[in-house]
Amino acid sequence: MQDGPSERNIDIKISDLYGLIFYALLQRNYFEGAKQLIEAGGVRIHHILIGCVILEEKENDWRATQIEKEKMQQLYRIFSHHALRILRCIHANDNAERPEDKHLKNAKGQKEVGEHVQHAGRLLLNHGYLTVIIKTKNTTVLGDKTVKDILNQMWYGKESLSISRILLFTLLTFMHVIILPVLMITMEHKPLRW
Repeated sequence: MQDGPSERNIDIKISDLYGLIFYALLQRNYFEGAKQLIEAGGVRIHHILIGCVILEEKENDWRATQIEKEKMQQLYRIFSHHALRILRCIHANDNAERPEDKHLKNAKGQKEVGEHVQHAGRLLLNHGYLTVIIKTKNTTVLGDKTVKDILNQMWYGKESLSISRILLFTLLTFMHVIILPVLMITMEHKPLRW
């Protein structure tokens, strides 16, 4: 038998199907169904952010009444906060101490090899969520403290203050306080005046 068009395999993930259903619900103004789909956890962050763009377009439509515009703004905030909640949960899980990481520490308590990769950072940078956030101009998500922490952690690493750094900073501060007045006095005299 020959393979007909109905017997072909389609390689689509379930989460992408939920995303398409979510888009269709928003396009048809079934906002409660879209909200329920998000609350059920079937919609990924990427789809939620694109859904916020759909809501903005519907809000800017000239046919939308003031009540509909307010509802769109409220749903926009709710959807943005759902995306942030997902990111916060992933980020909190990334920062939690794992029992399997304990054997990777040396005698000084520092991690040696096999430090786990931050999943929230990978989502933002490698999977393009940050690009989607910037392109959709979602300032609610972009301005959130969690997103800033994730990006700072990915680009600059974890902040760690050791006793030697604190002592070095204190020493440099005191040296500045001592040397600056001496330089100011000697610069006013002829030998050091330029």
